[in-house]
Amino acid sequence: MSFKLIKDTRLDPGSATAPPQLAELHAYWDKLRAGRAMPPRAEVDPAAIASHLRRVHLLSVEGPQTFRFRIYGGGVTNPDAVDMTGRTTMDYSIPGFSSLVTRHLAECAAAAKPIAYEVIARLDGEPYEYAFIALPLSDNGRDVNMLLVRSVRITIPDKVRRWQT
Repeated sequence: MSFKLIKDTRLDPGSATAPPQLAELHAYWDKLRAGRAMPPRAEVDPAAIASHLRRVHLLSVEGPQTFRFRIYGGGVTNPDAVDMTGRTTMDYSIPGFSSLVTRHLAECAAAAKPIAYEVIARLDGEPYEYAFIALPLSDNGRDVNMLLVRSVRITIPDKVRRWQT
């Protein structure tokens, strides 16, 4: 399978042009942090973000370029069309895709600030487009040890759908 990035555009999750799901999760994260740099994972309440759970990932930060999926939302697609729970971002079978995902998450972890992007790519020549937000979490208030990620499908090929919802 081939992956070709056309462009990845940085989004402001609070803007009117960002998908509302990303803005909603960003607002929840911002409320949790309550003036701190970032909230700890222990304060994230799945019941409070229930409408997002099928499209949410929780990743542990194991190094500057190593991110392991602890939870991989059941409604999330990827070029491999597999559940990535327990695997790292570099375990995707398509190097260009795994590098892109790793680069985005590394940006969030290094900055210790939320990031959001719209990604426009081609997967075997077909449109593969999505938007996402990555939100840093910290147990000690300084070091990012987990990331909360939410994606929104824009256009994806049928062959990579794990679920139709």
